[in-house]
Amino acid sequence: MALRSAGIGAYAPDERHLVFVGSSYGGGGPLVIVGHGAGGTAWDYNTDPSWRRDLDLLADAGCVVVAADLGGDTWGNDTFLAMAEAVIDWAESTWDADVSKVSWIGDSMGGGTALNWAWRNTGRIGALVLRVPGVAYDNIYHRIGFLTESMDDAYSGDWSANVADRDPSANTEAIAEFADRVRIYYSTNDPLISLEQDIRPFAEATGIRAIPLGDVGHDPATVFPAVHAQAQAQFILSQL
Repeated sequence: MALRSAGIGAYAPDERHLVFVGSSYGGGGPLVIVGHGAGGTAWDYNTDPSWRRDLDLLADAGCVVVAADLGGDTWGNDTFLAMAEAVIDWAESTWDADVSKVSWIGDSMGGGTALNWAWRNTGRIGALVLRVPGVAYDNIYHRIGFLTESMDDAYSGDWSANVADRDPSANTEAIAEFADRVRIYYSTNDPLISLEQDIRPFAEATGIRAIPLGDVGHDPATVFPAVHAQAQAQFILSQL
């Protein structure tokens, strides 16, 4: 774990979760979990200060922000769901986090995994901020060849048998029930997540507000510095 405040970082590289709390944190802060994209790790969020502006704002507002190890490239599978609950329990016991409402920031694949947790836990949702999110997993499976194996691996070699239960776009009716608690931020020139095939149909089916970040591609190095940090933090705080 790591304790960060006022731009000062200290962490043990052998530990699994990266934690952001304010310098005066005394317990009881609402929990915000950050889910990375495929091929990423929790430690990505310690790469550069511009990658975590929203996380710093939430920590300064009293939240316990955990960039979490959620099992790697899980694509919302049972490993992810179990590890999400383990992180929630850990944050409550270790950091005295208030876990009555859990918020998520999900990037790319992590956007879809956050939704997988949320539609199974509707009474526990704080807010969800999804950035360049994978909201149409089956589209990704068939369109992006280098992710096909990753998705099959997450489901014992057969993603296709799990579409109905794990693809956010196959569960839009359930997700629409909490659409007011979700914001999508998308790239207008994303080479992986299609505005026309993925984001727009999903947003229309669920009623989730989708906000453009501009032409920022899909690389964290260009996406994270472009995020609307203040607006994201304010939205999450407004739902708690």
